Order: sequence, then structure tokens, then C-alpha cells
Amino acid sequence: MNKLIGLAKNAPGWPSVLKELGYSVDYIEPSFRNGDGKKVNPDILFSSNKLRHCLIVECKSHTIEEEQLIRYSTITKEGLTDKTKLKEPKMLTFDGCLAMNEDLNNLQKKLINEKLGWPLLFFSNNSISKENTFKNTHLEKIFKKPILTGNNPPTHYFPFSEKDDHAIIAMSIFQQIISTVIKDRIVEFDSELILSKSHPFWDSFDASKKGEYKVKVDVIIGEFQKKDLSEYLEKIKGHNTWRITKPLDKLAKECNRIVDDLSQQTRLPVAKK
Repeated sequence: MNKLIGLAKNAPGWPSVLKELGYSVDYIEPSFRNGDGKKVNPDILFSSNKLRHCLIVECKSHTIEEEQLIRYSTITKEGLTDKTKLKEPKMLTFDGCLAMNEDLNNLQKKLINEKLGWPLLFFSNNSISKENTFKNTHLEKIFKKPILTGNNPPTHYFPFSEKDDHAIIAMSIFQQIISTVIKDRIVEFDSELILSKSHPFWDSFDASKKGEYKVKVDVIIGEFQKKDLSEYLEKIKGHNTWRITKPLDKLAKECNRIVDDLSQQTRLPVAKK
């Protein structure tokens, strides 16, 4: 996700080939209906007013689900018209592609070609390569040959997904509590505030996905409140809001300890505030 979003931004040391064609992020994990009336939920929807074009991207690991490919194969222009932020949505054309960090075996590629036929973007350690053809000639031209990327991709555009390990999400949450809630001396806060500060593209999240993320964050804060922070935080009855019940410096100390413990679990670097 970070590597893809970086292509539409001016990320230092990272190519901005989508930005150069006028693309920006419309939605993260948008939800809309395909031509059969079934819900589809790709990872990113980019659009370019310059080209009047949308680019749908699904990020894949080594698992390829045939049923999902079939659903994507019947996405229509009409299904995108109400979702895109293009100035003239009725004039749009669109492409879809699958993005992944590793190559696929021949059987997986055959399945994709038979059921979907979208281009495949492979992100290696230092380049982006493509198989199959984009319908949009501008996209086809920029991805026709491998794009050198270097080995320093952006990591901050999408810090975590709701499917990530609890420890990874929790570390981001408590780092944000330290840097926003405690620093700004806020005594009541909710998951919306934490997520809006954690995710730079929070405003681009689909509304249905925002709800899932907020539930996940509240569950995780609740787990740590019961285990470690019962003296420092309480849930306001009847609201999805948390109230700080001890001096902020004491809460900060506990949050830093939690972040340190989580860092040991995930082996990720910690940026203390």
C-alpha cells in the first residue's frame, strides 16, 4: 500500500510516475457494486482529472482467490461513477491491476489471465515490473519497461491495516496517544481522533471501512485499559470516548512502557515522543 500510494506522491527517493500523470488517491478500500450487483472492495482507487481515468488496485500476496477475480471482472464504469472524485465522472475510463511484492507461479498467472486479464505489477527490492497490458496508453507507456525504485520505499502513508497483528496496531495507537493526546493535553479522546492522526489518508478511507477501523482501535485500547491502564483510562458510559483519569505525565510513562514492550514483540523501531 505504501509503495503504491508513494507513486502518486512526491516521496523522497521514490518514483512519482502516477503523480506525473495527474493521479491522486480517491479512496482507500472503497466499497461499490460491480455489474452483477455484487460488492467489490479493492485496496486503492486512484483517479486523474488530467486523463479522466481511474485506476483500481488490489494488493495481493501469494493467495489468489478465483471468486474475487470473477467479481472484479464485472466492474463497470457505471459502478465507479458514484464513487470516484473525478470532476467529470460520466466521462471516465478505467483500468484495474493487481500489485504484489513477489512473482506468481504459472498456474496463478493463468488463473488471473483467464478470469480477469488485469495487468500485474511486481514490486521487487529495487524495481517495479509489469505483465499484461493497460488499456490506458499513458499507463502502459510508463510501466512498459521496469521502473527503478531504489530500496527505500515510503512507509508512513499507510502505517497499518485492520488485519495487521494487534501488537503492530497497538504500537501505532499508543505512539499516537503519546504524541497527540498527551502532548496537546487532551483529557478525552476517541478512536476517530487517533486514526485521523495515525493515517495520513484517513479522509480517503471508505465510510464502511472507517467503522471497522474504529471498532478495532476501541477493542485494542479496551484490552490494554483492562490489563495495564485501569487506573489511567476509563470508557465514558454510553459513548465511544475515553477519559484520562490520572495526571498526563503518569499516563505518558505507562504508554511509553507499553510501546517499548510492543517494540520488543514486533521488532519494529520505536520513535519516542
